[in-house]
Amino acid sequence: MKINITREGIVECYGNRAGFVKYKTAVIDEMFKRNEVSEYLKEQHGFEVVWEKGVYDRLIKGDIQDSIMLKSCRIHQLKPGIDMRMKYIGYEDLINKGYGEPDIANYRMVYDGDVGTNNLEEIYDLFNRDNLPSEYTGYALSMSDIIELYDDSGSNFYYVDSRGFIKLDMHQIEETQSKEKKIDEIKKPEMPKPKEEHEMKKQEEPIFQAEPTAQQEEFQVETFKISM
Repeated sequence: MKINITREGIVECYGNRAGFVKYKTAVIDEMFKRNEVSEYLKEQHGFEVVWEKGVYDRLIKGDIQDSIMLKSCRIHQLKPGIDMRMKYIGYEDLINKGYGEPDIANYRMVYDGDVGTNNLEEIYDLFNRDNLPSEYTGYALSMSDIIELYDDSGSNFYYVDSRGFIKLDMHQIEETQSKEKKIDEIKKPEMPKPKEEHEMKKQEEPIFQAEPTAQQEEFQVETFKISM
């Protein structure tokens, strides 16, 4: 059985749009109900498999929005050493206490991968628990963290707030990253430029001319007298 999961989260069987992935569940049309399909999705990807009628027809019509444009996910948490008063607080508190907008330069990335959903609540539930994914290197997701959803078209950043999620200004984050890159470039030592050929020749010439010997001075005087 040839099974494939597309970048958009569509499950294909023999080239047919058999189902879709949502969160960690694969929803598959009942006409494709086979043991090999279930085993592949469970063993290879760890998905729970749900069989439903009409999924194939809905996919053909494009009626299932949950399966479209699944993005990859990054989780950013404040770096060690950052003012502790900025941690675990809501967006308004961050602004009111004078810290300004969240600055991505203050964060480190603790996760980068595919989670099978674009739903922020589902992502929060996945990372806000005791049993975290093995590739996750941070603490349980909480206020002041940033969720990034991205694909080839770009990224969207969301601040985990006390009352949901605040979408951050993408342009502001890009400008901050650009400034950091310029600062890093300034810090890099410049390699000495190769000297031009004429400069090298000029350096080879002696700076001071040797004093003429007594014999040379005498010869110059005699030459002067003859020319007169």
